[in-house]
Amino acid sequence: MMYDQLINFVNRASGATAVLTIPPNRTVDKIHLRLPVGVTKSQIGQIIGKVNDRTFFVDSGANITVRDAYMNGVNGYVDPQIITIDFTEQAARGGAPEVYLTCLPVNLMGKVTFEIGFDLAISNALAAQITADCEYRGPTGNPFILRRRDYTQALPVTGDNDILLPSAKSGALIKRVWVHHNGNVQKLELRGDNVTKFRFDKDALAYMEKRAGFVPQSNVTVIDFVASGNIAQAFNTKSYAESLLRITTSGPDTAKIFVDYVDHFNMV
Repeated sequence: MMYDQLINFVNRASGATAVLTIPPNRTVDKIHLRLPVGVTKSQIGQIIGKVNDRTFFVDSGANITVRDAYMNGVNGYVDPQIITIDFTEQAARGGAPEVYLTCLPVNLMGKVTFEIGFDLAISNALAAQITADCEYRGPTGNPFILRRRDYTQALPVTGDNDILLPSAKSGALIKRVWVHHNGNVQKLELRGDNVTKFRFDKDALAYMEKRAGFVPQSNVTVIDFVASGNIAQAFNTKSYAESLLRITTSGPDTAKIFVDYVDHFNMV
């Protein structure tokens, strides 16, 4: 593993969208945004990763903070001034090929950038102090990346609310589904061609998360197919003509849904 400060980080200013360009000829595993004292993670807005100007990754400082607390809150270390975008699956079993199954093989991609929104509450002086580092390896031939897509979905029905996910030719391997909500989500179910593949209520999910060493987060319900570290258990929506996510609520709600896929970078 090698470590490098990313110096091509432009337009760092109050209220601006900064652009971070990843150097070529490397495989990037993690990107660390280092925030000076006086800047909070929630003040880093939308983070959009692009391959050759096509979006493959969408998140935000606040949401990455939640994921960090879920994944690393028990045995790991979460720094209040560092946002880590982690493309690896550190708990994966079987060695390096699985651990690095989702990475950024920039050597195969051409142009890779991240657009990062800075809140107006960040002064110009503090914005200029925000830096980015990366953990990386040499060029690899692994074409698979972590693709994170987001959906905003109204949940108007008290009871079952159904959402269709990309399937068949548009599908991919799903590692995790993150459902951010306002507290009324009670149960999640995922179906492939009308056959239930995953169905748990929130209390059972919280128990399983704790047993796996994760930390349940308030108002975030996670379908985690690879909690055991076995990448082979990822849910392959390419195998189904229809993949349906059913969210059962105790009252109307709104969900911000993020889906983590393992995908070929040419498919983004």
